[in-house]
Amino acid sequence: MFFQLIDGRLTRNGMFARMNDGRLGLQAGDSYVALQDSPVVSGHLSCEILSDGHVIAGGNRNPIGRIRVVSVERGDQLTTDDGVYFRADKAVKRTEDFILQPGAVELSNVNVNQNRQILSALHSH
Repeated sequence: MFFQLIDGRLTRNGMFARMNDGRLGLQAGDSYVALQDSPVVSGHLSCEILSDGHVIAGGNRNPIGRIRVVSVERGDQLTTDDGVYFRADKAVKRTEDFILQPGAVELSNVNVNQNRQILSALHSH
């Protein structure tokens, strides 16, 4: 499971922040990148992301949008420079049936480059 950003990158980083324009996004370097399909949350409203990815704001229980979660068929389709933000060689598939657990996605984040090096070393022995 990955979150998709508007620039096409994928990540398991769940440390979302509300950007100046009200969309939810992630800090990537010195700037923020919005989540794909992010709802716009008015600056004065608090927001919450429910376990099914729906976003509610201002205490209203009616969702204003839903976070896009995608799956990748095979891990070897991913490339990364930093182990946090990824690109997929093939199209990703939107996942509709999922449950987000606070902290669970962040804890599952791995450094793909490091794991590839370990696997390569094991295969050579």
